[in-house]
Amino acid sequence: VIDEHRAIYEAVRLRDEVHAERLMLEHMDSIFDTLKILLQTKGHLLIEHLTEPALQDAATAYRRRVR
Repeated sequence: VIDEHRAIYEAVRLRDEVHAERLMLEHMDSIFDTLKILLQTKGHLLIEHLTEPALQDAATAYRRRVR
């Protein structure tokens, strides 16, 4: 995740809008998978009452909006 943030930052710093947008969309798409893993392994550290179905609903809604 940190490497993704660095790559996005670098694209923005270089004012490469197309690359920054692509990287951001890829990052957002993958973050739901990362959150699912965290929910399963360290759920007590995340938002209270966050459930796997709620996370899946958020991922589906996001993906519907950007595609």
